[in-house]
Amino acid sequence: MKYIFLFLIINITCLAQTVEVKYFENSKAPSQEQFNLMPKNVQIAYKANVFSYKLNTDGKSSLYKNEKIIIDSADQISTSTEVNEAGDTIKKTIISEVFNAKFKEKSLYKDFLKNKSYNTQYYDETINIVDSISQWKWQLIDETETVIGYACKKAVTKHYGNEIIAWFTDEIPISDGPFVYCGLPGLILKVETKSNEIIAYNVLFKNDPLTISPPFLSGKIFNYKTLKEYIENKNKERSRFR
Repeated sequence: MKYIFLFLIINITCLAQTVEVKYFENSKAPSQEQFNLMPKNVQIAYKANVFSYKLNTDGKSSLYKNEKIIIDSADQISTSTEVNEAGDTIKKTIISEVFNAKFKEKSLYKDFLKNKSYNTQYYDETINIVDSISQWKWQLIDETETVIGYACKKAVTKHYGNEIIAWFTDEIPISDGPFVYCGLPGLILKVETKSNEIIAYNVLFKNDPLTISPPFLSGKIFNYKTLKEYIENKNKERSRFR
């Protein structure tokens, strides 16, 4: 087994092309029984291949952003039956609340040359995080898997005690990946955690140069340390009113 670390400056000459990768982000339900008990609008968050994100990268900079949400209107409709006083069975249609898609919105810009990331996500408000690019201590594992036709190698790391598994391909030698994940000798096409899976479903090579720049951020801006403190304080405030 070998250990590798995220390099602050990566090999930017490996590819002249821009690569566009589309991923699905799938949350894992605690159990099938608990999933069945959830309201329809909550079940949507755990359905597979509903939330699509797109990564554009050339190894010098990249942008990962939500692309589309594929929700069938039937996913928010359920039926129930009840018996009235006359003994008649009545079927009722129940329409759940509309799923709040804002919680799935995110945008992450990485500037590898300056080792800087711009991360915008929605919790109960829009949060902006400007900090250095996440550094991962990856451990290479002697296992392989094929993801959408690409031979991938396995790497693992831990974050706050939770295991993260990444599958990367050196057939696309760009040290990048979906969302905050990067730092391997090839493009990450799949990420697995205890509660989440990110998996590529389309790769497109473009001859045009990548023309993206750091986003203009409005509202509150944090780094990861001050965001952690901010969320902890908000949680304490909420607990006072429970």
